[in-house]
Amino acid sequence: MSHSATGTNASAPQTAVWYFVGATFAFVAPTLFFPDVPAWARIGCIVVGVVAFVAGAVQFRRERRQRRSADAAAHGQRPS
Repeated sequence: MSHSATGTNASAPQTAVWYFVGATFAFVAPTLFFPDVPAWARIGCIVVGVVAFVAGAVQFRRERRQRRSADAAAHGQRPS
C-alpha cells in the first residue's frame, strides 16, 4: 500500500506491524491458550509483550523516518 502519490513507498517493508501483532499474542496467550498458567508466567508474557510493543514503536518510527526522507528526496528532485 503506497502512502504517497509518487509510489516510492510501495516497496517499503512494514515490519513494525509484525512487532505489534507479536505483542498482541504475547499479551493474550496466557489467558487464551493456558488459563491455568502460574502468575510468574503471566507476568513474563506481559513483559515480553511490552518489549515487543516498544520494539515495534521504535521500528515504526524508523520506517516513518525512512518514508519521509524518501518522499522529500522524490519531491526535491522534481523540476519546478
